[in-house]
Amino acid sequence: MFGSLAVNARAGLGSPYSRTLQAGDELQTAAANGTTEHRIDLPPLSDGPIGVVMGPQDDEFGNAKELFLDSEWKISATSDRMGYRLEGPEIKHLHGHNIVTDGTVNGSIQVPGNGQPIVLMSDRNTTGGYPKIATVMTADLGRFAQIPAGRGFRFKAVGVTEAQAEARKFWEMLRTLPDRIRAIESFDLNIDALQDANVAGAAVSAVDAGTWQIPSSADARAHD
Repeated sequence: MFGSLAVNARAGLGSPYSRTLQAGDELQTAAANGTTEHRIDLPPLSDGPIGVVMGPQDDEFGNAKELFLDSEWKISATSDRMGYRLEGPEIKHLHGHNIVTDGTVNGSIQVPGNGQPIVLMSDRNTTGGYPKIATVMTADLGRFAQIPAGRGFRFKAVGVTEAQAEARKFWEMLRTLPDRIRAIESFDLNIDALQDANVAGAAVSAVDAGTWQIPSSADARAHD
């Protein structure tokens, strides 16, 4: 779509496959062009609580608002780009879980009938009928999106003025990114270091037992 290789599997749009990748899929890549490689020195990210602005329907939750803010949450492995399902204590509604459908934004935190919040992400619906207890502030939404499933985190309530100030600081940081780009003068590929980094899990070959069998002490001495 317009030269993009992005995919929206839920809508059946994208290239080269308008769905999630499957075994046997092949992705075509262009040959390296020989130009100088670059890297970017990214500023450190905060590892503190995720800032949220309470509302717009936080009055539907009574004392459960304190439970929401005081509890540790984890992102469910069943999450996707439409919404991150949260695992934690049950957030109970005061007047039921259905409201008149209204607009949502990226970061809206809906609470469905089971009391487990859902943070709406980039592929969200534009409207929804569940009460929204809070909204992740713009400056923290990208950091929130990178939290791995199963890792614990917390929320903290911030006011609109603070959230706006943090958003301005975030955009100012983005403007500095071009100044952080550096040419890579030399690059030595260290295969052992790359394997030790375990970037994408252990790589194995079904036809090469050496990649998935750990040799015994006797085998190791014989090899030496």
